[in-house]
Amino acid sequence: MEAKKQFFPLINSLRAFAVLIVIFFHGITEVFCREHGYYYPFKNGFLGVDLFFVLSGFLITNVLIREYLLTGKVSIKNFYIRRILRLYPPIIVAIVIFLVPLSFFNFKDAFSNFFFLATYTGDIVMLFRHFIPYLEYPLFFSHCWSLSIEEQFYIFYPTLFLIFLKVFGRKKINFSFLFYIFNVFFLLLVVVGTLLMGGHFYKFFLWRFFEIFMGVFLALLTNESFKKQFNIDANKSINGIVRFLSSSITLYIALAITVLTVLGLLLSNYGLHYYVFSFTSGIVILHAAFEDNKILNTVLSGSVLQYLGKISYGLYLYHYPVFYSTQYLKIKLEPQNIYQAMFIDVVRIGIALIISILSYELIEKRILKLRTKFEA
Repeated sequence: MEAKKQFFPLINSLRAFAVLIVIFFHGITEVFCREHGYYYPFKNGFLGVDLFFVLSGFLITNVLIREYLLTGKVSIKNFYIRRILRLYPPIIVAIVIFLVPLSFFNFKDAFSNFFFLATYTGDIVMLFRHFIPYLEYPLFFSHCWSLSIEEQFYIFYPTLFLIFLKVFGRKKINFSFLFYIFNVFFLLLVVVGTLLMGGHFYKFFLWRFFEIFMGVFLALLTNESFKKQFNIDANKSINGIVRFLSSSITLYIALAITVLTVLGLLLSNYGLHYYVFSFTSGIVILHAAFEDNKILNTVLSGSVLQYLGKISYGLYLYHYPVFYSTQYLKIKLEPQNIYQAMFIDVVRIGIALIISILSYELIEKRILKLRTKFEA
């Protein structure tokens, strides 16, 4: 496996897939099916978040590796400038469309949503509310807890990456051993965390950091330029790990185990499913990045899916406030059958899609051009 380009086209399709299953999970059709005992194929759509986390670690590490190999350094200042230029334009759009109008009716709600959205602290709402009772729960943007964890990870990751490079450059570290140890700790974390925290473990930042680190390790293991730079490309153990992860058989087995786990037939106890979802996400990401599986290539190569991947951040950000607005305005949505529920979801997703497209085409694309000035 070798990444011959920095841009991975099929990764955009994975982004789209991840955000779509999360959106379908948030829809009223899921509620209708759950309340009436119907089967709903996206009842586990929250797994899209796991894919996002692993994907984030993989992509950001490849970006940092590329910058280091081209310039011999990593500019932390430019890293944060790039993050701000990517993240905040859609947030400003969200504030203007949803929170400014809300402020005229309920300033407290509007300010609370603004605070947790703008500061990326949506995963620790209860902590802030303990010290600042004025703050309300950010119902319009409660889904942004995952974005908050991701950005909190990025606060320290560039510095950690540089430290790792310096240590790795001075000493011959058994990288394959680190990968094994990482996976053991990951398994222990999810088991112990699930037993101690129960349902609260789902949004616990530490194990989500491990998901991002899963993507980090996969990027380091498969980036040929990085391996040559640090003379680890001849390591038989590492090459064995890469061959295992890049095998189509491994991909199919991982997907099969994931399906069985989702159905509750395998590894559903003690939080083991968290690890399964993360590991499978990593394998799928590798095959999508290096385009070495014909079936996956066919599924992910559609232009519509790739475009949805480009607007996936905005689509994820905007969809929930669109959905929640009807509830906040006390507009009763009580579908009498599944077709009415699906129609309601189609309309609401359509509105979110229109906002996302306009945001991307009119604002984000222009900002992204400015962002390139701060890239290696």
